[in-house]
Amino acid sequence: MAGIVSGNAPARDYVIGESHAVIGPRAFIRTKDYVFSMQTRPDKNRGKNMEWALNASYEELDPALYYMPSDPGEVNNLAFSPEHQRVATAMKEKLMKIVLGDNRVEVDWGGTKALGTTVYRSNFAAGAHDKRLILPQ
Repeated sequence: MAGIVSGNAPARDYVIGESHAVIGPRAFIRTKDYVFSMQTRPDKNRGKNMEWALNASYEELDPALYYMPSDPGEVNNLAFSPEHQRVATAMKEKLMKIVLGDNRVEVDWGGTKALGTTVYRSNFAAGAHDKRLILPQ
């Protein structure tokens, strides 16, 4: 954070985030103009179904795409709009590679009676989080 505040951090085209509470496993990627989010798992089981989103249909991902300059309240979901399909696809692919395959590590702590922990790893898209995202026009 200090690097960002001081201006010493390299510029990036996007930010990413994940949420696992309430609505289940979901990830988002946001650029200056767009935000795209999708479900990354069918359930909240950490370390399991890590590749579910890679094989799920677009509809199963429950995608959401918003154009922030004209829709800052994220009301008009453009994820299924033919005019925005190329942008949605580019953002979905980038997001999946980063949150599911770029040196992903998850830990299953095993609950309160755990005798140990289990570590799950996925690295099928090493280097995907390169801070660059070129969107189609």
